[in-house]
Amino acid sequence: MVTRDTQFRAARVLARRAMGSAAACARIAGFIEALSSRYLDLCRGRDRYRQYPNSSEYLAARATLYDCIEVLTRLMAPITPFLTDRVWSLLRSGRPELPASVHLARWPR
Repeated sequence: MVTRDTQFRAARVLARRAMGSAAACARIAGFIEALSSRYLDLCRGRDRYRQYPNSSEYLAARATLYDCIEVLTRLMAPITPFLTDRVWSLLRSGRPELPASVHLARWPR
């Protein structure tokens, strides 16, 4: 996933500069596709997650997915403000220390 990570970082740069929003959207979509087709399928196939929901592997996989969704929400906020505000409110329900709106959150590093 190193190459996908590189593409994702490039999308972040494009979105930050507010140029080439179509290119930024395409790269974000590519990252989402890779995340869902590789990472989620890999996690879904592990039966031990269902057997041991408090295991360190399950908690690590869940934290990784949460981080991906949080960063994606921040990146997509300028492009899809209403959708990302809704997703942010769901993310925030588990972490009240987050800002009230994704638009008040810091840009991902």
